[in-house]
Amino acid sequence: MTTLDRHTETLGRHDETLAGIQRILAKHGENLAQHSETLAQGSSLFQAIRSDLGIIKGWQVRSIAREQAYFLAEDMGLAWVRTLTPPEIGALVRSADLSDLPKNDLRSFGRADLIMETTDEYGGPCYVAVEASFTANGRDTDRAVRNAEILARATGRAARAAVAAKRVDHRIRPRIESGEVFWHELSHHSLEAAAE
Repeated sequence: MTTLDRHTETLGRHDETLAGIQRILAKHGENLAQHSETLAQGSSLFQAIRSDLGIIKGWQVRSIAREQAYFLAEDMGLAWVRTLTPPEIGALVRSADLSDLPKNDLRSFGRADLIMETTDEYGGPCYVAVEASFTANGRDTDRAVRNAEILARATGRAARAAVAAKRVDHRIRPRIESGEVFWHELSHHSLEAAAE
């Protein structure tokens, strides 16, 4: 075999090796595409689960706030009388002239997390509008304050705003410290007990 034949044979083997490497790289490309698709599906599933868990957490926190209505009122220095039902809240809206308020505000008020009838430290009637959230933020606080204002207009009585939450966004702390809204802290124990 001549030197030229040996070089030709070696180049042939190199061509076969390069063709093999190209097949492997093509397969890796396919595998990477499949892994990317799997990761994208996993990410979508994770986002869906996260969203569902948010709904479940919200429902749980609202349930705990309703169960703790008596203690929430006590923490505010008030005496709990009763928790209003949705039909009672609707009757309040219908009995007052609130026609100047946006329908979305009235609809939101009708779906308030908790509306309590209480008596204040002097025995006078007082209502409390409570918004419940795992982490209370500005939106929760705005709704609680707005709902307390609607309560005061609808009943002609004093009304206070409160948030019931495990923790609060630091941006609403000034509103809590000023007394504009009361924070009823949901304990870790109450959240665990509800999960059992």
